Amino acid sequence: MLLLATVAAALATVLAACGAPATEPVALSSARSAQPTTAITTATTTATTPAPKVTRAKKAPRPAVASPTRSAAPARAKAQASPAGRKVVRSGGVWGLGDSIMLGSKPWFSSRGWRVDAQVGRQFSAGVPIRRSYASSGAMPRNVVVSLGTNGTVSPSDCRAMVIAAGPARRVFLVNNHADRSWTAGNNRVIRNCASSFAGNRVIVVDWATPAGAHPGWFGSDGIHPNATGRSNYTGLVGSAISTSGL
Repeated sequence: MLLLATVAAALATVLAACGAPATEPVALSSARSAQPTTAITTATTTATTPAPKVTRAKKAPRPAVASPTRSAAPARAKAQASPAGRKVVRSGGVWGLGDSIMLGSKPWFSSRGWRVDAQVGRQFSAGVPIRRSYASSGAMPRNVVVSLGTNGTVSPSDCRAMVIAAGPARRVFLVNNHADRSWTAGNNRVIRNCASSFAGNRVIVVDWATPAGAHPGWFGSDGIHPNATGRSNYTGLVGSAISTSGL
């Protein structure tokens, strides 16, 4: 050992004399190069089966529903006043048969060219032979207005006889009743049923009862006979029915 140390010191001296720089020991780095860790991401692919496309079935069109037709229901004239200057006489002419209700409006009807046979206190039954008499003479126009029933009951047989007497070539307009009497409601049912028993529009019900009942101011003190306002509405209603449905 002593010999080696001596040799080493002598070698160092020689090297120093030659001017050579001493060599520094090289430090060996034992640091391990860290290998880059590659993060492996495992992509979990969920095999998504596309949901089947749901096609909504188109709704089938609803079948047309035929509205029930009330073939038995008689035609009704709406309460609609006719303008004063409007001519409501049809080409077939108009003939009126009535009691005091129609009699009060006779000037208006006559001014339109209508023929009117009206009398105070007349019963419906009394009107049947009058109708037959006119019909047999051939003088009756094609449109016939009957305004009876205020003074007593209307029987189904008389109502049918009235329509039959007019003949199939004529159109009959039955004006229903407005009066605070025990027989009024029954009369109006008979008139409605009578009209519905004839085919087509052979018979038209002129509904005077409904608007009259809603307007007490249209009447005098007895609540039955129309005043000036009531007569205007009564004639307008009948006139409108003739204009709309007359022959």
